[in-house]
Amino acid sequence: MNQFAGLDADVQARRGLVLDVQLRVAAGERVALVGPNGAGKSTFVDSLAGLLPLDTGHVTLDGVVLDDRSRFTPSAQRAVGVLFQDLRLFNHLDARDNVAFGLRARGVRKAHARAIADDWLDRFSLANRARQPVTLLSGGEAQRVALARALAIEPRLLVLDEPTAALDVQTKATTRRWLREHLAGLAIPQLLVTHDPIEAATFADRIAVLVDGRVVQEGTADELRRVPRDRYVADLLGGNLLAGRKIGGSVTLERGASLLVASECADGPVVVSVAPQGLSLHRDRPATSARNAWSTVVRSIADDGHRVRVALGLPIELVAEVTPAARYELALAPGTTIWVSCKATEIAVHPA
Repeated sequence: MNQFAGLDADVQARRGLVLDVQLRVAAGERVALVGPNGAGKSTFVDSLAGLLPLDTGHVTLDGVVLDDRSRFTPSAQRAVGVLFQDLRLFNHLDARDNVAFGLRARGVRKAHARAIADDWLDRFSLANRARQPVTLLSGGEAQRVALARALAIEPRLLVLDEPTAALDVQTKATTRRWLREHLAGLAIPQLLVTHDPIEAATFADRIAVLVDGRVVQEGTADELRRVPRDRYVADLLGGNLLAGRKIGGSVTLERGASLLVASECADGPVVVSVAPQGLSLHRDRPATSARNAWSTVVRSIADDGHRVRVALGLPIELVAEVTPAARYELALAPGTTIWVSCKATEIAVHPA
């Protein structure tokens, strides 16, 4: 029996496409599984939740086999809490009984299950909504009820399936902050399944990229950004994502540097994204209309023959992308001192 403390999944299943995913998530670790629509993310979630038996492979949790060739544990008996993309709340039940549902399915007496549900609703500032039909809750409130239901069973694994996909921009930002606050310090493996690179980068310790049913690359957001090994990885996560605080037309980054931006995003905590192609490199101080320009040192270079990704050092660690011809024209090499410029309009600003 595998004694790994956390999730150990070797999921091989067929549902339209052939899913073949090996993924481990340690206790207390946050991992994001990122991929486009149709990559197999939902099939993987259903396999972990016990909604889809494996064809071959295994799912173990803290050394306990949930699914393999000889054993299949039904969903109601798994210590897996899932926050589904569509929430899957029961419209005929109020908020309290929705939270209590997983406990009741595991044989907990109604009164005790409701008491536990009330406690979770109170933790999530929803005590005054306990007897409300879930159809009368706001999107953010319904999200919290669904998370309370996932956590009320005291899971050994928490899966968040596209948790903010259905929310508007402002509610999405508020929900992200709320999730980070309430899941901080949770000593169980946490798996975020998403197509949103910003959500993945701000949530996860490690990111696994799923394409056509297989994980094509794993690593931290910075590792994937600097050295993507797949064109999809480069396009999705090869961009530059930086956290900071916006005040007026400027964003102050975590290490103290600042960027001028042209965004109507509200002031406060933000994530800025800059496409590698939006950065211009120069041998000398540029005489351009770009509102951002600074001197830096080349950290590393990755050349795939079609485009060259240049990792830049402080004061703002970014990755730029240039043509092979530009690389030689600028004589770029690790340790080279260069200038970088970026137009304010090339910087997208998202609420954190």
